Amino acid sequence: MLQWERIHPYNAVHALRIDGSLDQDRLARAWEQTLAGIIPQWRAAGFPYFAFDSSPPPPDLVPPERNLDDFVTEQLNRPFAPADCPFRAFVHAEDATHVIGIAYRHCIGDASTARAVLRHWLLRSRGEDPTATPSPGDNGHPRALPRWRSALAPILGIARFPVWALRVRRCRRARRRSEADQSLIYRHAEAPDGLIDALRDSARRRGVKVNDLFLAAAAQACQQFGPMPPMPRRPDMCLGTIVDLRGRTAQAAGRTPESPGIALGFYTTVCAMDAIDSTESLIRQIAIQSARQRRRAPNSNSLLLRVALFAGRIRSTRMLKKFYRRRFPTTAGITNVLVNDERLLALQPGVIRAYIRGACTGPITAVAISPTTLGSSLAIGLAARASMLDAARTEQLLRAFMDRLSALA
Repeated sequence: MLQWERIHPYNAVHALRIDGSLDQDRLARAWEQTLAGIIPQWRAAGFPYFAFDSSPPPPDLVPPERNLDDFVTEQLNRPFAPADCPFRAFVHAEDATHVIGIAYRHCIGDASTARAVLRHWLLRSRGEDPTATPSPGDNGHPRALPRWRSALAPILGIARFPVWALRVRRCRRARRRSEADQSLIYRHAEAPDGLIDALRDSARRRGVKVNDLFLAAAAQACQQFGPMPPMPRRPDMCLGTIVDLRGRTAQAAGRTPESPGIALGFYTTVCAMDAIDSTESLIRQIAIQSARQRRRAPNSNSLLLRVALFAGRIRSTRMLKKFYRRRFPTTAGITNVLVNDERLLALQPGVIRAYIRGACTGPITAVAISPTTLGSSLAIGLAARASMLDAARTEQLLRAFMDRLSALA
């Protein structure tokens, strides 16, 4: 991810929409206590990026009249200085609710780390003890893989690489001008009550996973409003999925699943052009590929990404952008998070109305879609590269994605 920061800030945003009015002073004190409680622990444990000298600033107060999506857009595009605290907190007052959130350098950790920071902040603001954390392997993470499967993962990745390369040769690509501007536009929507439960029932009836439905909705929405139209020799669509491997790596390292650090896998799904408009055929095609990926060691699917990261050490920034555009023809990516933190679930509904995330696209994809489920609430974040989709088109794409989810339910 440090390599990707050479191209554009690689940040992410996590936020909670909370019932009730904003108490800025109380939240500022709780934020100071949160950092005072967790930063020294992470420094002592030797995690990088926490040896900053300056005192972290208090949370930014976003004016009530300012659009939250525009503020998140700014945070996704605003770089962090290497010597600064890797978190920027913010609060935003609304009519009957308020939002607390953090923007952070993604290289310090993934969603589990950000969720832990948010939980500490919220619970401290409520005068509750936030110190209880799940033991390694809990929190819904997958079990550790057998050693022999982990050892074979690189070999399997090499063996499967030619098949993957042949399939993505038929996938549509970004246009050259998209390399120049990597800045993002962010929009989000909160699903109607009951939609996530209906999607779970729909997935169960079809014998697929909810993430398969998210991928199908993304394919059909991008077919209408996406950044990469089909081309005669490249009619198919490639979608990416981020896989959480934190439980496996945490067990191996003896750490909790919320420790800083990145433990993510990556795999791709190719949607044939003739199946995109046929919903059931599309879902079956996606589900078959997803099931195959889940049976494999997920890190074997990340071989090309590792090659790209190695290549980035010897390539210029301009050549690096070109490499990703040509070798990773990914129209959109899904980073799907199910928040199963017991302390947060106990506050939804009643206190927490929604968990909102903004993901970064990086140089790999043009659109990053971040569904986040907390209890009965589902929020969808969508970040799109501004050189490929303007604000109006981004909003159309998000509405189309939400409409497709409703139809699939």
